[in-house]
Amino acid sequence: MVTDQGRGRDRWIALGAALVVVALSTSILSTVLDAQRRGRHALEQLQVNQLGQLTRSLDARVTASFVAIGGLARIPYALTLHDSGDAARLEQLQALNPEATTGMMLVDSSATVTNGTLLQGDVVGTRLQRPGLEAALAAGRAVVLPVAPGVTTSAPTIGYVIPLTGASGNLRGAFVFEADIGPKSPFTQEVAELRRGNTGQFSFVDSQGAVVASSDPVTIGKAYADPSRLRLRPGFHRLGQQVAAVATVPSVGWEAVFTQDATEFDGGLGRRIDNAVLLLIIGGLVAAAAGFFALLRRLRRARVEQRRLQEINRTTEEFISIVSHELRTPVAGVVGFLQTTADHWPMMSDDARREAVDRALANARRLYLFSQEILDSSRLEDGNLVGDLDVIDLRGEVEVAVAARRDLSPERLIALWVPDAPVLIQADGNRIRQVFSNLLDNAVKHSPVSSPVAVRMELEDDAVVVHVSDEGPGLPPRELERVFERFVRGRGTTVQGTGLGLHICRQIVDAHHGRIWAESAEGRGATFTVRMPLVSTSNAGAAR
Repeated sequence: MVTDQGRGRDRWIALGAALVVVALSTSILSTVLDAQRRGRHALEQLQVNQLGQLTRSLDARVTASFVAIGGLARIPYALTLHDSGDAARLEQLQALNPEATTGMMLVDSSATVTNGTLLQGDVVGTRLQRPGLEAALAAGRAVVLPVAPGVTTSAPTIGYVIPLTGASGNLRGAFVFEADIGPKSPFTQEVAELRRGNTGQFSFVDSQGAVVASSDPVTIGKAYADPSRLRLRPGFHRLGQQVAAVATVPSVGWEAVFTQDATEFDGGLGRRIDNAVLLLIIGGLVAAAAGFFALLRRLRRARVEQRRLQEINRTTEEFISIVSHELRTPVAGVVGFLQTTADHWPMMSDDARREAVDRALANARRLYLFSQEILDSSRLEDGNLVGDLDVIDLRGEVEVAVAARRDLSPERLIALWVPDAPVLIQADGNRIRQVFSNLLDNAVKHSPVSSPVAVRMELEDDAVVVHVSDEGPGLPPRELERVFERFVRGRGTTVQGTGLGLHICRQIVDAHHGRIWAESAEGRGATFTVRMPLVSTSNAGAAR
């Protein structure tokens, strides 16, 4: 009887232990599956937010482009074949961007080309065959045309159409500006930077199903590979072995699509869960403990990934805010000065016209320099910012930078002291000149117009030291290093710029094995110092 009771008790203990194992396994498995579901949902939501941010950024750019180009519609074009006045106006506009690979044209109300720049062949007098053009003329509103072969370039383009109306409001024709969508276009290069992992791909697709920009440059200008993705509603979708996120760009009717293999997107969540389940079945409590610790590791990784994506979104928001702010002033300046010139051309003297065009050109150059800073920032990530190094005389590069700044700010005294003998360093001359141009621009922006800027070059043993000093408000001690970080702007919230200039300076100087630092007594100006290693005369002769 005792034996039977002992055996019964053992059975109940074994059953209780089995139930405990089952309960623990079920609890851990439930927790793991819930963590998997939450982790996937967080990744999906962050992906949707990132894609939505990209589409809002593009929508804002298109709107700004319409505002910038819209001022051109107020110029009184004749819209007759080969009109010399129209041709001269278009050539003046084309000259504002001498590096442009695409041109512009005028069409009358029947879509017949009357004039243009960079036209490929004899197209004046023929109807412009672009999808959506006739509908845009009929509607009388500014639109972006879908991808089509260019008329002003051999590459595929999109077209900006600005209607031209008469005094009574009747449609007379349109101003058409073609924009290259090739792999070297700024927007395509920006999208290419978004490529994620081995299979993640971002694409922007127009209303006709053609790829306008993509992180895979091979697809640009071609029909999107899977049209069924374009019919999905905005949001996140799991489609078998792939995931897809979709958003729209309202101002142009484009679709933004992100696709990636589900396994790569989830980062192996599913495989880890399957292993945990198997261990729970064959290992009992040991497997339960292993699953528990695996859960903790997965949760930590999910939190790290979530923080990383949140940081990406925060940086993107900050960058877009800076870009939007910095674009607004020069674009308004270009449009305003050109509009004033166009409206008052007959009443203006030659000097007044020249002054207005010079001011518009200055704002256009500011836009160009702004875009260069953005491109330089992206080159930093690839390590391609500095080119070949040659033995150069640093005096010449500094003198060129000072002369250029004096031309831009003739009212400002910029004093320069350099040694009498050559100061030889091994460097990329263009980039070194960019360093001192940025430092002079920084000094001029942050000091009163009536105060001087001083540039002093000195020799110290085997190095040359250049000081750039201003008499502005200076910097507090905590800001002396921070000003060299990306997107940190100046000594006040009203300072213009991208916050990339000093960051790029430090990267260039570091690439030349030099140092750059800031010194300041708050309220008494700031001094930025660059120290570069010298090249001996014998080594310089050998290098040549």
